[in-house]
Amino acid sequence: MTAPEDPATVSIRPAAGVGDGTANTTLHRVLLGVLAATGIVTGGWAFFAARHWYDTFPGLGMSWLPPLGPYNEHFVRDVGAFFLGLAVLSVLTFVHVTNTTLVRVAAST
Repeated sequence: MTAPEDPATVSIRPAAGVGDGTANTTLHRVLLGVLAATGIVTGGWAFFAARHWYDTFPGLGMSWLPPLGPYNEHFVRDVGAFFLGLAVLSVLTFVHVTNTTLVRVAAST
């Protein structure tokens, strides 16, 4: 019969995949993928088809922007460039998801 281990020296380890960050990494990748796709679609639409985006955003027969003021192509293209920039940041963070600082910056934008 072996002596029981000293409770002060027993190491308690979680099962594989629990507490090792893989669940968070997967969740971060999914959310970053959605954020990147949204930025690419909205940004590309606003940047490359500014007038159409202004007249029809958010789509599905709705038109939210004309009641807010007159069309300004420069402003609409700036909005498109902003969304494309967020998409680039999201893709970079997706690739480097282990960089927690980059993930926090992407999440706060």
